[in-house]
Parts: sequence; C-alpha cells; structure tokens
Amino acid sequence: MAGPSGRRRFVLTGGVLLLLLLPFPQHTAAGAEGGGQSLSSPGSCLEDFRATPFIECNGARGTCHYFANKLSFWLSTIEQDFQFERPVSETLKAGKLRNRVSRCAVCIKDSNIGF
Repeated sequence: MAGPSGRRRFVLTGGVLLLLLLPFPQHTAAGAEGGGQSLSSPGSCLEDFRATPFIECNGARGTCHYFANKLSFWLSTIEQDFQFERPVSETLKAGKLRNRVSRCAVCIKDSNIGF
C-alpha cells in the first residue's frame, strides 16, 4: 500500500501501524567507542533524518556540545533486483542522503486478533 508521499506502507496482519520512521542503529566518536539502539526497540526509529542526530550533554550545569567528529550509521535502501548481490560503494551528496535511508515501522498488536 502506498502512503500520501508515494512511499510504501506496511501493516502487519494482526497489528496496527503507529509510525513509519527512520531506523538509527549506531553512532561513534573517536576511537573504538560507540553506542546505539537495538533494532527491535521502538527507540531505534527516528521521525526525521539528521546526519548527526545527537548532542552530548554532561556536567553539573548540563553543558551541551556538538562534536563534528562523531559519525552516525543508518540502514540504507537497496533496489529489489540487487538485494542478493554485493553492494556497490557510492558517495552520496548532502541532498541525496534522505533518499537512501531505509524506513522502519512501529506497530502494536491488535489484542482482539489471536495468533
């Protein structure tokens, strides 16, 4: 089923689609440190795409900083005809990033339908 934006929308059998969002699995800074969300968590789905969707806040005064060296990793889309082939490396320009970020859905089970 296609939504108003032309994007495909999926509703699971026995479920209700709450949100169609963007999956954000991981981020990292300098060194081997990093963090992220489990993809099974609704917290891993963000409403809007940002190349660096985070700031770091710490200290007693709640001082917040944005660091240009932090990286974010997103799940990307792949054409159906190429899904079982080795992906070709490509560089995306700033305006084209949103076209390649995949989507995730947050659903809830309809308790009136048994499985």
